[in-house]
Amino acid sequence: MPVRTAKSLVTVLGIPQKPIITGYKSSLREKETTTLNCQSSGSKPAAQLTWRKGDQELHGEPTRVQEDPNGKTFTVSSSVTFQVSREDDGADIVCSVNHESLKGADRSTSQRIEVLYTPTAKIRPDPPHPRE
Repeated sequence: MPVRTAKSLVTVLGIPQKPIITGYKSSLREKETTTLNCQSSGSKPAAQLTWRKGDQELHGEPTRVQEDPNGKTFTVSSSVTFQVSREDDGADIVCSVNHESLKGADRSTSQRIEVLYTPTAKIRPDPPHPRE
């Protein structure tokens, strides 16, 4: 009986590590522009990174791809630059990794930002209407 052989192609996926956010200072002043950086390594093929502030997508730089020293996996990085407002005080800036090995699972990290701003004062008469 003859021996049958067949060729097959096996693709091994490298699962990306949890992303790391860098570049945050302890607090930001209102109207200050800041840049945050995000990095994840170990993916194969190269993963994609996305940014969010709460439910709002932030448009960062396109994901940069660098081959790891092992020649088999990739490190990806991205930056986002934005101007903060008082409404951003306490907001979470989230960097997420998108990769086929995660099958829809969320792999992300967040950085809560603190914004310093001047107070707003309103003066109202008491009682609200002048007396005659």
